[in-house]
Amino acid sequence: MIIDRRNFFKLSALASGVVAGAFSSPLAAKEKAEPEMRKSHEHALNSSPKLQGRMFFQKDIDFENLGAACQRIWPKDSTPGAKELGVPYFIDNQLASGYGFNATLYMQGPFFEGTPQQGLQSPLNRRDMMLLGLEGLEQNAQKLYHKSFYSLSDEQQDEILKSFEEGRVQIDGFGSSSFFGLLFEMTMAGVFSDPIYQGNENKIAWRLVGFPGAQMSYTEYITRDKYKPIEPMGISDM
Repeated sequence: MIIDRRNFFKLSALASGVVAGAFSSPLAAKEKAEPEMRKSHEHALNSSPKLQGRMFFQKDIDFENLGAACQRIWPKDSTPGAKELGVPYFIDNQLASGYGFNATLYMQGPFFEGTPQQGLQSPLNRRDMMLLGLEGLEQNAQKLYHKSFYSLSDEQQDEILKSFEEGRVQIDGFGSSSFFGLLFEMTMAGVFSDPIYQGNENKIAWRLVGFPGAQMSYTEYITRDKYKPIEPMGISDM
C-alpha cells in the first residue's frame, strides 16, 4: 500500500503508458536533476499560497481523518505529502461537484453484486461512500485505540487502512475495499491534478515526475541533447 517514493515512480513508468510518457528522458538523467528539482519543490511550496476552502465536508473530524488517510497513501518524505499538496481540498471540491453525485453514471437499479471487472454495483454515490468510509475509519480507530484516526501513529493508521484495503471491515451498503479504492483513486488524482482544482499545490507533483503540464509548444526543446526539466504550466498560466 505504501512504498518508497523513488521506487513508486520507477514502477509506474514501466506499468503505465501515460505515466511513462511523462518520463520522456532517461531515468538516470532525471535522477541527476533531482537535487535541483527538490530545491524547486521547496521554493514552489513556500511561494504564492492559494486560498482553499471546504465545500462538502461539514464535520471537522471527517476532514481531519480524510487528510490523515491521504497522507498515509502519499506520505511526506523529501518531497511534500498529500496534505501539503492540498489533496484533501481537491477531494472536498470534487465531492461537492457532479462527480460526487455520480452524475455521469447510470444509477438505476436493480443492484446485484457484479464481477470485479464490472466494479461496484451500489445505489450509493461517491459522496455517500466517502462519508460512510470515513465514519468507518473513525469507528475502527476508537475501537482499537480509543482515539480518533487522525491522532493515531503512522503505523496504527497503516494497520487500519490495510484492513480496509483487504476488505476485512464491514461498512453498511458496500465493502471497505471499495471505499479504500475510491480514497486511493481520489488521492492520486489530487496529487497529479491541475492546481486549478485545488490539488498539486504549485505543480510540485508535476515537477517530481518531469511532467510539463499544458505547454503551448515543445519546439525549443526538441533539438536539445541534454535533459533539462521544463517548468510546468497549468490551465491558469495560459
